[in-house]
Amino acid sequence: MTDLPPPAPSTSAQTAPEAPKVTNRFPCEQCGADYRFDPKNGSLTCSHCGHSQTVQEKSGHGGPLRELDFKAALAERLPEAEMEVTRVSTCPNCAAQVEFSK
Repeated sequence: MTDLPPPAPSTSAQTAPEAPKVTNRFPCEQCGADYRFDPKNGSLTCSHCGHSQTVQEKSGHGGPLRELDFKAALAERLPEAEMEVTRVSTCPNCAAQVEFSK
């Protein structure tokens, strides 16, 4: 056993692979190629055959988002059963984190 500290973490450590990005496909009704959104016209336009389809506004979406008052939410005090307490301990050497929940 030695009195030397553990080696410093490598700067070229492997990074986690990126999560796959979610994409939506909108096939053209005429040729099957993908539509592209044209913000100028507010429509979906096929870059292959030129067919376009207007985008309809979704009704009943409730309007714009509104900001909630944080202090009012704290004053409501959620029941203890709906709260989750989690402690996080961080290693000073390698910065690994361990979560402890009750």
